Amino acid sequence: METGNFYLFSPGERRHYNADGEFHCFWCHFVPDISVDWKNLSGNCFIYIPSEQESARLRNNMDEVLLLFGHHVQGWHVLTRHLIEEIILRGNMQNSISHIPPQILHACSILSDPTKNHYSFSEIAKKIGMSRSVFFRSFKKYIKTTPQRYREARMLKRAVDLLEVSTFSLNEISAMSGFSDQYYFSRRFKTQFGISPGEYRKQKM
Repeated sequence: METGNFYLFSPGERRHYNADGEFHCFWCHFVPDISVDWKNLSGNCFIYIPSEQESARLRNNMDEVLLLFGHHVQGWHVLTRHLIEEIILRGNMQNSISHIPPQILHACSILSDPTKNHYSFSEIAKKIGMSRSVFFRSFKKYIKTTPQRYREARMLKRAVDLLEVSTFSLNEISAMSGFSDQYYFSRRFKTQFGISPGEYRKQKM
């Protein structure tokens, strides 16, 4: 094992490995919401080899995890989970990014930004240099869902995070997540999760 790489061990892994250099080890007592698609090193050990620049970025993630864990500030567990899952996601993308056109990655970035929710799908298609029909077909091909569902999923995920770690009102959370009005937000949230945003917040308190 070499310094600068990231290794992930599945639960129950009992093999022995030799490490050269300085390593930081973390025990993560949660099941990630995402699958691991890293290179399989041996048995249940997976390896992610980032660039030097990317490695520095991800080390900052882990430094923030340590800080949050040490102080247990409000919402620390939610942000910690997201920071670690970001590393897993970037490892997954490292393996698959060459198969996703840069135009589609750009579209994903726009669709994930709540400040750009006013962009229509036709406008997004124009920004990435595609016709609307080609954009929809290409997006479904590579991302495995429609642009509309992708955008809403990101909006709802942002709302969940805010409900868990903030004291903003439901109307404020609705706006910050990119929804046009609280009624529509509450309706879509309940359709997705089976309970209203207010009920969800009470369960997490």
